[in-house]
Amino acid sequence: MPVPLADALLTATVQLRMVKKLSAFYGVPFSLTQGKWVIASFVSSYTVNAAALWSTQSFIKLVPVVGTALGAVSMPMTAAGFTYALGRVLVRHFENGGHLDDFEPERYKTEETP
Repeated sequence: MPVPLADALLTATVQLRMVKKLSAFYGVPFSLTQGKWVIASFVSSYTVNAAALWSTQSFIKLVPVVGTALGAVSMPMTAAGFTYALGRVLVRHFENGGHLDDFEPERYKTEETP
């Protein structure tokens, strides 16, 4: 997306949809508010500078030619990494009997995932 921050909003939308689908798959009640909270707590827990990273990658697109190329490469990679990690942590949480209202991503920082 060439528009700054639009890609971050689209990534959050994809992540929210993933949380909803994983919740349905594991039979966990889902609400939009809880889904947003899960994504926000995950990002803030795992990467203190996640918001700065995303906004920097998004705004670098404003630099002609070079910025567009850097943003086009870096933002999708970062978004994919965060989305993958969020999905893995949620699967682990749901498989351990967790729900959205008791999600604590810090618990999974030291655990190895297969």
